[in-house]
Amino acid sequence: MNLTEAHLLARALMDDHGLAGWTLVMDRAKRRAGFTSHARKTISFSRPLLELYTPEQVRLLVLHEVAHALVGEGHGHDAVWRSMCLTIGGDRRASVDPGWPEPTALWMGLCPNGHRIERQRLVRRRSTCRCCSANYDERYLISWTNQRTGEIFR
Repeated sequence: MNLTEAHLLARALMDDHGLAGWTLVMDRAKRRAGFTSHARKTISFSRPLLELYTPEQVRLLVLHEVAHALVGEGHGHDAVWRSMCLTIGGDRRASVDPGWPEPTALWMGLCPNGHRIERQRLVRRRSTCRCCSANYDERYLISWTNQRTGEIFR
């Protein structure tokens, strides 16, 4: 979804549910779609993920976070939160649907046996494949490739 449209949708839903005094933030997270901070009265959404989601997925995500804001701290994804999420039109899922799109990892790791590992950030220390050995073992050293530049790090 276009980020401007996503921002307008999120702000409208927040205002419609009495969160006009709350701040809306877009961040660079790639592992979590949204976050609610009661202390800061802020709801934050992942810019990279919003760009991949459909308008309906963005709406469900916003309602998920709005429900967190409305029930207050300490509820997580309990029955109180689930009830609120359903009441305001959400789908009461505790996390995004596994079928929703994910950003491509920046770094792709490959072990000598062909196991693939994806990371958003480069692991600077030498690492070995956990599928091949539970302990550090040089025979299973992972070679990391930057998906944008082709740079290789061993």
